[in-house]
Amino acid sequence: YIVPEWVDDYPTLSVIKQIYGSGTTLPTTTIVLPLKPDKVKPVKHQLSSIHPEVLLFLSKIRRLSVKEDNEDPRLNTVSSISISSEINFVTRKNIDAQSYMLHLSADERGGDLEKECSYHMWRQRFPVRQENRVERRMEVEEWVITLAFPNGQRLHRDTKSPGPGVYAFLPTEMVTNFPFIIQADFLLASSRETILLDNKWNQGIFDCVPSAFINAFISLVKGTKDAPVSSMSSMFVFMFHLFNKRSENGGSFRLGSWC
Repeated sequence: YIVPEWVDDYPTLSVIKQIYGSGTTLPTTTIVLPLKPDKVKPVKHQLSSIHPEVLLFLSKIRRLSVKEDNEDPRLNTVSSISISSEINFVTRKNIDAQSYMLHLSADERGGDLEKECSYHMWRQRFPVRQENRVERRMEVEEWVITLAFPNGQRLHRDTKSPGPGVYAFLPTEMVTNFPFIIQADFLLASSRETILLDNKWNQGIFDCVPSAFINAFISLVKGTKDAPVSSMSSMFVFMFHLFNKRSENGGSFRLGSWC
């Protein structure tokens, strides 16, 4: 929990501009954290270790940076993650889906480390079935499922970065063995870290993931120019297990039982 405390003074806009530099354009939103001395290092570490893939599904945020202000400017550090570009946007009306290539970068000043990874994004809409409706989402008529396929090595900011998992706009604790990230409007526990696997709304979303994956896979194969080759072999393995799982369950599929 965050417990706010009043502070005696706070930086003015001119002070913030001075910290960033006169020739630097300020971010759209700036949050100033007046930390106690013993809290600077742990908070800096926590903020600087935010996984770059957090930006994949936050449509209003293009760049997130952490800037430290010290009395000695030589000790100042800046770390940032950003979406550098979105290209090759294609709409497929027959299956109500869109695909595009998104470039994500992480910049670590002080360590002279700058990395970039592209992601093939597949977003598809599915009608909400009546048997999966819940009171908290009664007005929602469609599930929007997004799959993100990394092209090459995923970005890692520390050795404990999790593998591809399941997002509900922000990452959850659910990590899968699939070579892609799953994003949808899942219902979560109060901690916002755990997906409610026994919830019929979430089960309906999971039931649509195989169809979304197969459509995305076919799209990638047909457009080999943009296909992330590093993920292709894993996708074939996934499809093999996928169809085996469907046959074991009499044609049905439950992603939640795999995770």
